[in-house]
Amino acid sequence: SNFLKAKRNIRVIIVSSLDSVYPNKNSINYSSSKAALSHLIKNYQHLHKNQSIQYTDIQPGAVKTNMRKRKSGHSLDPHEISNLISFLLSLDAKTTIPKVELFPKNNFYFGY
Repeated sequence: SNFLKAKRNIRVIIVSSLDSVYPNKNSINYSSSKAALSHLIKNYQHLHKNQSIQYTDIQPGAVKTNMRKRKSGHSLDPHEISNLISFLLSLDAKTTIPKVELFPKNNFYFGY
């Protein structure tokens, strides 16, 4: 934290998951760990709100990864997330975007 305070115009981007907001009964451990990560970022956003440190929590839905190989339904391509990260990094340092939720096409999250 002292390192971040010494720097100026910092943007911290984390990738959590929509499972952090819309828990999935089939992946309780995954959802819980992503929720903890999202809450950590919320705390840092509050802690550094008067400093030039911007935090963004990207919360994608299903992503085409090895973890989803056998699951059906629409999934985001990992390149969509990397393109979003590139865009966020290109923004002016004072631009604040605390959270981005990415829903795959025709995919809805209803939790339990």
